[in-house]
Amino acid sequence: MISAPISGPACESGAVSLMMTADTLCYPAMGASASAVAVLAGEEVAMPLLSLRVNQLNQSHGVADARDQPPPGNCWTFEDTHLVLSLRLLIARAANRDSLAWWDDESLTLHASFLLERIFPMAPPLAARSLALSAALARHQAACPGQALHLYHLDVDNQDGLALRFAPLLPIPVPVEPITTMDALRQHLLNLIGEPAIYTVVRRTSAHGLQIEIVPTPAGVSPLLHRAQTLAWAYLEGTPGQPVFPFCLE
Repeated sequence: MISAPISGPACESGAVSLMMTADTLCYPAMGASASAVAVLAGEEVAMPLLSLRVNQLNQSHGVADARDQPPPGNCWTFEDTHLVLSLRLLIARAANRDSLAWWDDESLTLHASFLLERIFPMAPPLAARSLALSAALARHQAACPGQALHLYHLDVDNQDGLALRFAPLLPIPVPVEPITTMDALRQHLLNLIGEPAIYTVVRRTSAHGLQIEIVPTPAGVSPLLHRAQTLAWAYLEGTPGQPVFPFCLE
């Protein structure tokens, strides 16, 4: 067990309550993994059953130039990889409890940052990103049908998983300030993808799933990237506190 006393501005109010869970914590650029449960309540945080393996940690703590990594699949460029990870982390940030509160996660909040600096002192932003992606994937797996493709699982053959395996997370920008309105999320999405995505809503499920039909991929664009951009844009069908989980069927 690893425990650390918590003090400072983040806890002075005495009203802080934080829980982060992840079945798998993956560090793509570091070869590290962990199973972790962190609870912040009052003045102490404990992480039972923490198993951490870190290999090939360089001086920049996992900040690797993507050009030094193996190419991510046959149809993706490094720019595509960066954009897909940016979309995933943006939606995860918007879903945090200090933002649109779409699922029970605070990995990318200020409170979590203070906590992770104590638990993962070598690379707390990397831990935050990994926990956020794990929480998002778990939430989508619970909400979407088993055969569904969603932003965090774009291909039935796991091409996106193989492509992103070598992609470092730390160079991916994540909004620091909370994303509290749909207009703010829309602007963040426009900054990434440039224009609204076109799709047709097929049905909504009782678990807040949103099945969409995606228009054919434009010439010269990776099909997986096109799918990711469209799925990301469809989160705008949600509202604060009321998420949707966009998915499609191949």
